[in-house]
Amino acid sequence: MSWSIASAREELRTLLSDGPTDRIVYRKKVFGEIGTGNLRFRTFEFRRVTDFTTAVAPLGVWKNGSLLSAVSISADFPDTGDFVLANTVVLADGDILEASYYVQWFIDSEVDEFMKGSTQWLGMGPDPTNIPDGLQPSALKYGAAEAYQKLAIRWTLHTSETFRLEDSPDGVQVNNAQKFTDMAKYFRSEALKLRDEYWTRQGQYLQPLFHSNVGRVRDIPPRV
Repeated sequence: MSWSIASAREELRTLLSDGPTDRIVYRKKVFGEIGTGNLRFRTFEFRRVTDFTTAVAPLGVWKNGSLLSAVSISADFPDTGDFVLANTVVLADGDILEASYYVQWFIDSEVDEFMKGSTQWLGMGPDPTNIPDGLQPSALKYGAAEAYQKLAIRWTLHTSETFRLEDSPDGVQVNNAQKFTDMAKYFRSEALKLRDEYWTRQGQYLQPLFHSNVGRVRDIPPRV
């Protein structure tokens, strides 16, 4: 079945498990100074799907194990992870702030760019709707490779060592950038394999459905 831009985007999101409710974070500590009058905090993940000003249980911001009401959040910026508590929220030294929310790695325009890159890699221009049905699995795997490579770069450049160390429950640094790079290599390998298998099958299909038998001709001398 021919692709539309929207269907290609949705299939790649499914492969990446990056839908609006695929990735939930539950009661994770947030970052910011507590007990100093500060009311601005930040979640570890940015590009949250959940807006804390409208969130309903169990999503939202938790204080000392209790879920704050949505009106306790005066402003939220899901794209960066920042949020601001209302002045009615009193924080004392030793209080614990956590948050529960859904998150997505990529916005739609990024997913579309990954599929555009897949189409160009296959030599079919920038439009994913040009990809024939048999090459769509290869295009998706290549798009996933591009996505994981971008995650590796993003983790390295934009996530501080402090956030990663504090986020680790056992204090052990996990090299997520390397994990994402390994995933990118895996999906790129799968894309190559599927692409080559497709063209091999096409070549076999186009071969003529006949063959020739090679025999021997006896050399008979002419009569004299």
